[in-house]
Amino acid sequence: MDKNSFILKIKDFNSKHSKIVPYIVYFEVFIIFIISLISFLRKKIKYVIPALALVILLIFGIRFLIGHVHNEDKVSDIPQDTGNTIVETQLDESVVTGASEEKDVADAEDSEKQEEVAESEGTSNETASSAKESSGNTNTSNNSETVSEKNTKADQTVTDKTSTIASNNKSESTDSTKAASETEKNSSTTKTSSASTTVSNSSTSLKSSADAKEQLASVSAVYPEAIGWLWFEDELLSYPIMYSGDNTKYLAKDYTGANSVTGSIFLDYRSSLDFSDFNSIVYGHNMKDYSMFGAFKNYKNNAGYLANHKYFRIITNDGEYRYQIFAYMDISKSSEIYSVVGNKVEESKIRDLLNTVEYKTYIDTGIEPGITDKLVTLSTCTSSDQLNFVMFAVRLD
Repeated sequence: MDKNSFILKIKDFNSKHSKIVPYIVYFEVFIIFIISLISFLRKKIKYVIPALALVILLIFGIRFLIGHVHNEDKVSDIPQDTGNTIVETQLDESVVTGASEEKDVADAEDSEKQEEVAESEGTSNETASSAKESSGNTNTSNNSETVSEKNTKADQTVTDKTSTIASNNKSESTDSTKAASETEKNSSTTKTSSASTTVSNSSTSLKSSADAKEQLASVSAVYPEAIGWLWFEDELLSYPIMYSGDNTKYLAKDYTGANSVTGSIFLDYRSSLDFSDFNSIVYGHNMKDYSMFGAFKNYKNNAGYLANHKYFRIITNDGEYRYQIFAYMDISKSSEIYSVVGNKVEESKIRDLLNTVEYKTYIDTGIEPGITDKLVTLSTCTSSDQLNFVMFAVRLD
């Protein structure tokens, strides 16, 4: 059937059913357009097929180029780890004491120096006076002049000896002060070095929670803001947990307080330090080398990984708590989950969090915590500017 005969049939149909024409006219126009298009394509088929092929090739080529450039330019919003360099930023009390003693010694040395100058000036004045009297008495005998010269030389000798003794005393005092200061600095450096070694070796040396508790005691003795230790039973993660009263300090500082691109693992400032809240939030950077919370990529990329890596412990100086991971997912950085923290949370918000976790988790473990349980949320960033990755664990004891 060609286009013209089809149009004639439509006209004939419309004349017989004039009442329904207003309702079907647009449909008829559309059908006529489709038939006209098909008719045109059939006539120009030898041109249409190459044109379509060219357009498809252009589309795929442009998409490939855009994707290639995007992959080269893509940079994670979390900086790379540059090493385990530890910089001491806190002053030990003994170092401050040493600095005070050095100041006292320096003041004493200044006082001695002033006395020496005064004695030297006095001796010079006496010598000048003797010379004046000698020149004023032109009739004095040669014997008197000789005696005067001997006295002057004797005075000069005494002055030189006095200066030599004072210089020796000053040197001995300075050496003694330096030795004491070096001893105190070495003691402070030893403490810092010991704590640094503790953290850098922790991932390979902690075989039990008792080891973690010992490491925590060593680090917190030097850095009181280390309030806990996060230790995975499979030794996947082992880091001190810091707390500063805000959520910004340890984003870019290591546990010593020195600037660091890796930051630290830290507890949300609204959380209780004994992890007694319904939900305690712990933050860490998502490092590309799988350090820190970058290790969570193991869970996200492999659904079966959780089966053998689901337990961790949080150790504090006052207690030890065992947790089991039961859910994980990507969430918005502005998610209401981040408001369920601290010891003054409404029950309705707690129930909303539990519902969100149940319906959005990437894996079903069959564990459904209640409002009286204790949770820990481990939160880290992702390559997206809008999303974070979070893991939820429930306390077992």
